[in-house]
Amino acid sequence: MATEGPWPKIDPHAALNEIARVVKPGGVLLLVDHSAKAGTGSTDAGRIHRIDEEYARRDFGKRGFTFVAKSDVLRRPDDPRDQITYKGPMVGKTDRFAMVLRKQR
Repeated sequence: MATEGPWPKIDPHAALNEIARVVKPGGVLLLVDHSAKAGTGSTDAGRIHRIDEEYARRDFGKRGFTFVAKSDVLRRPDDPRDQITYKGPMVGKTDRFAMVLRKQR
């Protein structure tokens, strides 16, 4: 996946599989990311560095993680969720999701 920002190209499937490999059974993962519009999946990940929250939750679920809890502390309802996160007017003002996931035993 190519990105527009300063991050290197990554293979998202390989990265998530590696996370699943190194988190021990019963281990806890805190996932925080910039929210994309609902239903967009990962289509905005490379372009504007955002991901659909439910898509992320399902993607981790496919790798043996179960949802435990979420927090709305980083929510910004005024964010249109369709603008780039790391430059311009949205820097520091994006809607972000935070969820706790547990690796199945």
